[in-house]
Amino acid sequence: MNLEPPATLSRRAFLTATAAAGLVRANPSSFDKAAPATRPPIHAIGCVAYSFNYAIGVLKPYQNRTGERWDAFRFIDETKQAGGEVAQMFVNMLTKIDDATLARLRRHADERDMRIEVHGGNPFNPTFERAMRQAPLLGARTVMGTLGMFVRPDKTKTLAEWDAFHAQCRERLRRLAIPARELGITLAVANHYDFTTRELRTLMEEVDSPHVGVMFDSGNSLGTLDDPLEAAEILGPFVKTTHIKDYVIRETPRGFSLRMMPLGTGSLRLAEILRALDRHAPTVDFIVQMYNDAETEVPWLDDGFFAAYRGKSAAEIAATLRHIRAKPHDPSAFRSSEFVRDLPHEEHLAFERERLRKCFDYLRRR
Repeated sequence: MNLEPPATLSRRAFLTATAAAGLVRANPSSFDKAAPATRPPIHAIGCVAYSFNYAIGVLKPYQNRTGERWDAFRFIDETKQAGGEVAQMFVNMLTKIDDATLARLRRHADERDMRIEVHGGNPFNPTFERAMRQAPLLGARTVMGTLGMFVRPDKTKTLAEWDAFHAQCRERLRRLAIPARELGITLAVANHYDFTTRELRTLMEEVDSPHVGVMFDSGNSLGTLDDPLEAAEILGPFVKTTHIKDYVIRETPRGFSLRMMPLGTGSLRLAEILRALDRHAPTVDFIVQMYNDAETEVPWLDDGFFAAYRGKSAAEIAATLRHIRAKPHDPSAFRSSEFVRDLPHEEHLAFERERLRKCFDYLRRR
């Protein structure tokens, strides 16, 4: 049987057709000439747009910077050139794009054997539903969302306020699950310094939809004083996509600070976290988040930090502290925010490219 794809058929379309016939596995990124049945699944790798935050100007502090910026087409090309297979677009990159341009963007990705995912921002924002409708036009099967950031103690200071927020999130996700099913997509809710690991699992069980799952972030569980390795085990069965990052973690008078590092050079026990994800979600995409010039503080020693938490145990906090103290970071890989922000334009572009390649190389070695 001749399995060579016709010249007019894209590699991705060819692989999809042959997978349906049982001739090869369904993941185009893992195609080879003779994949043995015992070979472990291969995770497609990619990056979220704010790994190129300076180049694109996705988030602060570069949203209003002067000079040339990359568009969504360039983002796909640069991710491909760095060795990626998935480009995760952020919602504000798609806001002003019409359907014809979305179709052209999808063709652009297909021609390069790239796949697109969509990060829709906050599910309570109207732009999230627009991102959901745009996703199928891009061939995206997953739309990510973040329900909040440091909701406690910034927005909910009591258990009653937290319970009300939890209920709002549950009902919103239940409502969004209906159009997600109709559109043939899955919503993936991030662990984003908001719900604890166990609360997020409970939320998934309450929503109880195959079209709603988790976007697992390898480091964000620290923001709710949860051990990232335990979080991977507890949330693993619900994981639909990921943000893979590494942090240098430094203790401060208020708690500890988090600063992103190239994968493998930070304080996270990342190899163990990835193995846990592989057990529970063996075909999930590994999406690199390499935010180069932001530092986040988790002020867990402040008065009132735990006022809106229920059942947060000393054992859980101890496990978190053991995690952040167990593995020293590589000081040679550390760069301060001031160093990064002061880089001239071309050097800043090169810096982002270099760090993303290092992250991709780390994942391939695993």
